[in-house]
Amino acid sequence: MSQADVAVLGCGHWGRNIVRVLRQLGALRGVCDPSPSGQAAAREAAPSTTLYASPEELFADDGVRGVMIATPPASHHALAAAAIEAGIDVFVEKPLTVELDEAQDLLKRAGDTGRILMVGHLLEYHPAFVKLRELVHSGALGKIR
Repeated sequence: MSQADVAVLGCGHWGRNIVRVLRQLGALRGVCDPSPSGQAAAREAAPSTTLYASPEELFADDGVRGVMIATPPASHHALAAAAIEAGIDVFVEKPLTVELDEAQDLLKRAGDTGRILMVGHLLEYHPAFVKLRELVHSGALGKIR
């Protein structure tokens, strides 16, 4: 992806952080949040960025190549599916979905369309988890059940 082609859906607690980081990286194209508090947070975090009125408006922007979804978990499936169908790569803050069949549907959609689908991984690279993974793989902890 090139510069300024990633949009954010949701500007609450996590979304605000994502907006801030993307803005610092020069990758932020715009933000969509239907709530007045989310819109205010987006204006504060990225005053000169595009504010989309709806997810549909965001998905219709040909300049958006990736979207980061930081909305309530119950909305993840519908938003990610719509983004994938619009030809947009997707990062979804965890959990990916609230139901297993919804997650499987997103995986299938992404695979069928060649889109990237990624879920949040905040602690995956934390030194404690890296060490624990090493211990598990080395067998130092015995058989894990």
